[in-house]
Amino acid sequence: MELVSNRLLLGGNIRGSLAMLGYILAGWGADAALPFAAEEKWWSALRKSFGGSDAEPSDLEAWRKWAAGVEHQITLPELPKRPQLLISKLRSDISLAFHRTGLGRALGRDFVMRLGEDAFTPDLIFISSRSTSVLYESHLDGPADIVMEICGPWNSDYVIGLKKERYAEAGVGEYWLVYPEERRVEMLRLGLDGYTSQRVDEEGCYRPAVEPRIEFYPAKLWSEERDRWEQIIKIAEHDAGEADSKQEVINDEAWGSVRLAPRVELIPEPINFKEFLAWAPEAKFEWWDDRPQICGREGTRNTLGMLLMTFGLVEADRTATCLDD
Repeated sequence: MELVSNRLLLGGNIRGSLAMLGYILAGWGADAALPFAAEEKWWSALRKSFGGSDAEPSDLEAWRKWAAGVEHQITLPELPKRPQLLISKLRSDISLAFHRTGLGRALGRDFVMRLGEDAFTPDLIFISSRSTSVLYESHLDGPADIVMEICGPWNSDYVIGLKKERYAEAGVGEYWLVYPEERRVEMLRLGLDGYTSQRVDEEGCYRPAVEPRIEFYPAKLWSEERDRWEQIIKIAEHDAGEADSKQEVINDEAWGSVRLAPRVELIPEPINFKEFLAWAPEAKFEWWDDRPQICGREGTRNTLGMLLMTFGLVEADRTATCLDD
């Protein structure tokens, strides 16, 4: 769950957001969305979406007759499959390998990295003790030193395109792309002309410029040895005894700090960073009672409100026709 260009993105693209909007409305019913906008706005959205009735909003019977004659079927986008088990294993292995070094801070998926008004949640971020970004309990304000993303057909346009561009602009020093299906890792280093791909040395080791004490052995990611965590990332022998101070963490109260009041209009409304931080639940997607649950009922409600802001009432009504957005 990320905020990009003031829109809520789920699964790395607008199609994922659209699919989740459809699943929430299908599972929780259209009534779940009604409180987010005045009745007159819903009537206006229906008119614009389907060339609705000219009847007065109070003439419910006329509207029912009109609605019964509308031929419309919601079509949710087909989302690409991903090797979820392998992805989960890679996240766990890399996170543990970083933690075992005792250097800096390694924070996993769902921790927000703020870049301007955008809120990204990479698979892993590493913050060195020398970082000038400010670390809060709820998010990192500024670029991490190393950002790692797991990449595949399901998100390559987003990760290699938009994210790479935004990360470079913000000053993310190292951008590592892990391709599980190809069993390879691409290490990108930021320079004056943007990111350039780096190579491992003859021993299969890569040392990031932002933290040269780290020795990264990408080929070890695919090892099945029990101690592979110790082999993936090591501390250079001559630095092994060197102490490392952790960056101070500033306490803040993010969740619920801004009253939930989505501005739902006929057209999309921008979501600002403070609203996202206060409203966005933990991206814990579950399914029970035949409907999606995003960190419980409250989290699902908040997500629905932000999705309605992202699409607007007219586009939300046209679920089947906004797939090419």
